[in-house]
Amino acid sequence: MIRYLLNRIIILLFFVTLVLSLAESGVVSAYAETGNEVDELKLEAEEATLSGLTVQDDMPGYSGTGYVGNFTEDDAKVTFTMDVPDKALYNLTVGYGGIYGGGKHANIQLNGEAFTSFELGEGFGESPVGKVLLNEGSNTIAFTPNWTHFAIDFIKLSLAQPSIDHEVKKQLINPNATTETKTLFSYLVDNFGKNIISGQQDDANNDLADVKYIKELTGKTPAILGLDLMDYSPSRVERGAVSHDVDLALEWSEKGGIVAFAWHWNAPKDLLDTEEQPWWSGFYTDATTFDVEYAMNHPESEDYQLLIRDIDAIAEQLRRLQEENVPVLWRPLHEAEGGWFWWGAKGPEPTIKLWKVMYDRLTNYHELNNLIWVWNSVDPAWYPGDDYVDIVSFDSYPGAYNYSPQNNNYEALVDLSSNKKLIAMTENGPIPDPDMLDRYHSMYSYFTTWIGLITENNSKEHLQKVYNHEKVITLEELPDLTTYGQEKSSDTSLQNLTVSTGQLSPGFSKNVKEYTLEVEKTVDEIILSPVANSHSATVTINGNTDLTKGIKLQSGDNIIHIEVTVEDGTKSKYLIRVKRLTSYLSLDLVKKSDHYVLPDKSIENLDINGLLELKIPKNTDHLQIVFNHEQMKSLKEKNNKIHLRKDDLRMNYNMKLFPSDSPLTLSIERIEEKALEHGEHATTKLYDLRFEQNDRVISQFSSSVQLSFLMKEPNDNQKIYYWNIQQSEWIGIGGKIENKWITVETDHFTIFSVFDEKELSQASDHDKQVEHKTDANEQPSTDQKKDKMVKEVIGMEQGKLTTDDSKKEQSLPNTATSMYNWLVIGGITLLFGIGALLFRRLKRN
Repeated sequence: MIRYLLNRIIILLFFVTLVLSLAESGVVSAYAETGNEVDELKLEAEEATLSGLTVQDDMPGYSGTGYVGNFTEDDAKVTFTMDVPDKALYNLTVGYGGIYGGGKHANIQLNGEAFTSFELGEGFGESPVGKVLLNEGSNTIAFTPNWTHFAIDFIKLSLAQPSIDHEVKKQLINPNATTETKTLFSYLVDNFGKNIISGQQDDANNDLADVKYIKELTGKTPAILGLDLMDYSPSRVERGAVSHDVDLALEWSEKGGIVAFAWHWNAPKDLLDTEEQPWWSGFYTDATTFDVEYAMNHPESEDYQLLIRDIDAIAEQLRRLQEENVPVLWRPLHEAEGGWFWWGAKGPEPTIKLWKVMYDRLTNYHELNNLIWVWNSVDPAWYPGDDYVDIVSFDSYPGAYNYSPQNNNYEALVDLSSNKKLIAMTENGPIPDPDMLDRYHSMYSYFTTWIGLITENNSKEHLQKVYNHEKVITLEELPDLTTYGQEKSSDTSLQNLTVSTGQLSPGFSKNVKEYTLEVEKTVDEIILSPVANSHSATVTINGNTDLTKGIKLQSGDNIIHIEVTVEDGTKSKYLIRVKRLTSYLSLDLVKKSDHYVLPDKSIENLDINGLLELKIPKNTDHLQIVFNHEQMKSLKEKNNKIHLRKDDLRMNYNMKLFPSDSPLTLSIERIEEKALEHGEHATTKLYDLRFEQNDRVISQFSSSVQLSFLMKEPNDNQKIYYWNIQQSEWIGIGGKIENKWITVETDHFTIFSVFDEKELSQASDHDKQVEHKTDANEQPSTDQKKDKMVKEVIGMEQGKLTTDDSKKEQSLPNTATSMYNWLVIGGITLLFGIGALLFRRLKRN
């Protein structure tokens, strides 16, 4: 009982002391010592110091004995004063009166310095505005108007709990993110909560003036370059807008910097394009009548299709960055909750739908895997969800020279993402003080000062402090993001190998070290793009580290060496044999035991419809050229032509003359002039020409073969003749003379030569005037001897090949004489006589 009474007395004395203190001086002491904590202190505005304000009690719902309003003047202020024994962080909650409507903002000052602002709801209520750092001893918290006509009712202070470690994982929402994108995100996660990465928004039109100013003033360079795809919007491009921001991004990445892109998306259509709202302001709600809600609810509509068109146009620019392995901090549809941009003008639902459509279109349709998706709003009603966001962010404009940490927005984003996402200040005027960020445990992943505000919202002294602060990462402090987080590797394999034209054979596999590649004759240069498994590996092509340069190709075979070297010195080599086909290929035949052949694999470089020249050794009058099955198949498939070149004979023909891919033999045999009638009158050598395939002589062709003979003394009387075996005479087929060569086309093969037309005619006339008389016992005439010799030499009768006595003739020679007829008649008569004799003997018996 006594203990109970003592507790009651102590509590009563405490409250009496507190009330007396408030009544006497308006000063409240808040004790934050361990063991003497007060769970919460509530300070009424009517007990605070007022300037230009009055205590009111007209509207019901307030706390205490009244509230303070109406904040109609710019210098109106209510100031709360409190003492604390130790420097510590306190949670601040403000009781407000939105007695003239909600949505207004009030500014907060901490110890006389601009601190932050917060939004008031409608009617009386309270709003947590984050943490405040109170110094040991006396502190003040004051409220001034941002908007007018509102009321302040009270504030609450409670000692802040120790900050909880962030639970951000190194996992992007896109499982197919590129290695470079994953590496950048890994660095951002490792750095989060420890340091803040510096960034500056700029553009090509500004000539990076803000970036240059920072470098000149501080000696340091922002790590992040913020850019905008605004002028790539189709409705701006069609009106003449031009942008080079993607080019700037590529250059910045080459320097080792980080690239961030926003998109002030000009509405696809329905721009007002007035003097007050020109077309180039078409991203503002007030500058267009485009209805995002209608478009998202009607995917069949022109409006929706134009949205897709615009996204596709931007995809082309983002692809340029992906092709150069540049990851992007991608922040579209920014500041949607403000409503001043058309994509946020109809509330959260259509904006969220558009965000998800954009994510699907860029990620799944266009396969852009170099994007880190940055959401830009603190309001939970607008959040697309954890599956569509990598980083949560807000844009900070608390007023010039306000370097406070904006902790209220930081805490709101922690809550929005359940402490599982990176938090960034994606736009800012004044840069928050790094020391305050550290004390408030609000170390954003990065900040990006908006273009033009680096000088308007920040003093030179502040910029020098920020950019030389140990917790601020500049371009000079960035690690090599191409190798960040990677251990030394002994993996010398390639992850991928692509070519600018053609196709590798076999298809790429990291375990295959040799490949072939065939390109057409028109391709005189190729680019190989090898990608090593290890990011620390050095890759060279023919000893050159510049992998973007084209490799010049000569006709025929080209050998390309790719070498991969990793940090421990281990190397591996890849070999690519590139065959550049040619339209003309000249080869020397190779002599075998009794015939000639083409060099092995020599015709693989011959292009489709190409010409193959075969050079026959000089002074070779008897030869056989053999084409094997593989050569025949290749030459026929490519529709190649053969040009056979001998010192006194040339031949041109297409390989499609031949019906099959079977081996083919071309025989060229010189015939003695005396072997054929009038052969001695030929002005060139006599050549017996024939093709043999599948043990058959091919004597007739479906298309022409071109023959050319070298003439000793050309004249217009000389013609090409062939020997007609059936008629045993020379048949003229003409010819065109050019540069001592006479050329003709023929559709069959036999014996060919060149004669002077007049001389051959005179020889024939002379033979007709001479009668050759012979009887059965006479020796064959000279002409008969020559005819028999020809048949023995060429071994042909009616197109059938008879190269030896074992091959039987299948038809009789057309040159048979009357003697043969008499022998047949005599034989028949003899048989008849024998039959008659036997008949008489049988009858006699």
